[in-house]
Amino acid sequence: MNKQAKKIVVLSSNHRVKDEAEIITELFEEGLTHLHLRKHGHPRHKVKDLLSNIPEKYHKQIILHSHLEMTRKFDVGGIHITRKKRKDWIFKYITLNKYKKRKGFIFSTSYHSTRKIENAPKFYTYFFLNSLFGSIHAGGRHAYKEPDKLKELLRVTNRDIVAMGGIDMINIESVREIGFNSVGLHGAVWGFDNPVEKFKDLRDAFLA
Repeated sequence: MNKQAKKIVVLSSNHRVKDEAEIITELFEEGLTHLHLRKHGHPRHKVKDLLSNIPEKYHKQIILHSHLEMTRKFDVGGIHITRKKRKDWIFKYITLNKYKKRKGFIFSTSYHSTRKIENAPKFYTYFFLNSLFGSIHAGGRHAYKEPDKLKELLRVTNRDIVAMGGIDMINIESVREIGFNSVGLHGAVWGFDNPVEKFKDLRDAFLA
């Protein structure tokens, strides 16, 4: 039975953002549960500087998608295992043995299929169910073909599943009604001039 506490996750922009550390800190202060730091292709020193400028008390709430060597310097909360890395059995073996001793360390991954989530290894802490809705810029239309089956799955599953993809004010109520306890935000936050205010609106709508 899916009884996890409600969780609000934000994926960082993969681009440069002015005052990004300050914005991320404000998001945590406003109730952000986890930040997924996606900085593929960014110089190592830039990622290091970003993490250094976020207060240490929030580092446990940061999940790295890249630059995993930063786990040696920063006490982050976990890592996200990409589709490419899921296929790398050597990486998974080394990674699991390296981090599983850290109490509460998070392993996340993403799928487009609930079947794959249900059949995934047990070590994952939570999963993103991608492409739940259409693009925000195309109106955020519902893309899931069988919402009733998804609702039933969420009612009975022991998996922690995060709704992801095109979520904005026009459909976040549907996310709640389907039965998701966790929501992932990306374009709805970073695509606007004031990411913190937009996050607060989405937070209030999801937790209502």
